[in-house]
Amino acid sequence: MKALKIQVDFETGKRAGGINPRDPKFPGHPLWQDLENGYEIRFVKNMDISQFEGVAGIEILADDRAIDNAIKAIHKGQTARVTYKMTSEHLMAASLQQKRIDITDLSPELSPEAELETLYTRGASGIARIETKVPTAKELAPKYGIHQ
Repeated sequence: MKALKIQVDFETGKRAGGINPRDPKFPGHPLWQDLENGYEIRFVKNMDISQFEGVAGIEILADDRAIDNAIKAIHKGQTARVTYKMTSEHLMAASLQQKRIDITDLSPELSPEAELETLYTRGASGIARIETKVPTAKELAPKYGIHQ
């Protein structure tokens, strides 16, 4: 199995090499995107990858180990992505008040996600912690009909 690490401008959707993300020859997974650094990993299905050699913004990943290493780099070695989501604004507000959770030290620099994580850690109700396993190349390949 082979994949490409593709440079992406996530504001415009433009990808190195003119790759179309809707092309079924280049399946990928949302957890295989690095929004912060501007790249994603996509399988190359049933085609010669030599056309991508030396193309600016594209790195060829020749096997499942290289693919998995690139995925681990995106997630800094973590096997799951953890996100926080407000499930009830009213419950969260009431719990902050009832539990006397101090919010005066929250930095205005925090992202909404980081704020929710901090409030969750401090015991606020109305916030869910969601852990999503990041699929490996071997786990995801069969979904797309890719064989080793």
